[in-house]
Amino acid sequence: SVLEARVGFSANYAGDDIDFLSRLSGESADVEERLANYRKRVEIYVDERSGNLTISVTGFSPTTAHGALNALLEHLTAVVDAEDETRRMRRIAAAEAEVERTREALNESFGSTTQPIQFDRALAEEIYGLAVRTLAEERRDSITAHDRLEVLSSPTQPTRPSGPARLRGIFTTAIFALCLYTIFTLLIASIREHANI
Repeated sequence: SVLEARVGFSANYAGDDIDFLSRLSGESADVEERLANYRKRVEIYVDERSGNLTISVTGFSPTTAHGALNALLEHLTAVVDAEDETRRMRRIAAAEAEVERTREALNESFGSTTQPIQFDRALAEEIYGLAVRTLAEERRDSITAHDRLEVLSSPTQPTRPSGPARLRGIFTTAIFALCLYTIFTLLIASIREHANI
């Protein structure tokens, strides 16, 4: 849907200038057909060791593939940044809640009618101090530690197409049809030969 909105992904594969075997059925294509086309045209490879993600887009023109890949990278970067920000805010909110909970417990224990002994006060203040330090560390970590999508190699615009190979598809279809014709002709000749005996 992001590629549809930004670059009209499906429309790039539905033109009349595209051979009928590779063509998407245009605006009448249903969601399943568009998804199958996307999976056929966009390849994503994850290297488990390094964590690198390699994305390639196959298009009928270099500008189509390049535009789709750039739009996809921009969207992925925005998604990763938003997830990182949400995770950081949750961690800070949890630490702030812990400080508030500790503060309330401290106030409640010292506000009661029975005075706790000095040891309990020192212990409670130590726990509160620990909660405040944890909050400060979470804030510092949230500033320095970010998950982000880093583009190691910017998408390049290809100088020659790597696919889909129209001539290869037409040639393969022609060879397949010729083989079927030969088999069918030999079968008919064999039947006629046996009928004459």
